[in-house]
Amino acid sequence: RTRNVYDADGNRVGVYQPNAFTASVTTPNPEYLTWVDYDAQDRPVTEWTPVYDNGAAQPIGNADTAACPTQSTPMWGPVGRQGVTIPTYPAGVGLCRTHVAYDPAGNIFEIDNPAGNDPAVGPAAKTVYQYTNDNLVSTVTTANPATTGPASIAARSYTYDADGRGIQEVDTTGPGANPTTWTTTTTWSPDGLATEIQST
Repeated sequence: RTRNVYDADGNRVGVYQPNAFTASVTTPNPEYLTWVDYDAQDRPVTEWTPVYDNGAAQPIGNADTAACPTQSTPMWGPVGRQGVTIPTYPAGVGLCRTHVAYDPAGNIFEIDNPAGNDPAVGPAAKTVYQYTNDNLVSTVTTANPATTGPASIAARSYTYDADGRGIQEVDTTGPGANPTTWTTTTTWSPDGLATEIQST
């Protein structure tokens, strides 16, 4: 079983995973609660995912203590919403935080991943999006897979035709540990059908 928690606006703000009901079906264990907070426009902005209990023998997930520090209540919130009671996470539970920021047009501008809490990684954990005047994704900047420290690269860029159809994608991450560049070109028919896709 799982259990969803909703706020007064109908947003799903919490999910209890099956292990939360091992001891009780009426009082689920918050060590297994994933929590999402929303902004005033009902957009998800921050998610907290518990990943380990007391850094100990039976981790809830990936016990990354640098990226997912222990706190009884996260330093970033939760700020909560009307009509919802937020359970307090038990002491010693490591919480991974993912934060999403939006631009004035409502597009996702930045995703701050949990690894950003780790000083060895820092801002490199962010994924940053840029858009065209038509709100089409033009570039995506993310962590450099060839580094472990705070270094980012413009991982992908996109080009569109006058009808907003993608005609070229340049991916500078490539497979494997070292970044390589892959270019995918798409040709369209007058009817708007993709007739040819080439990758080099």
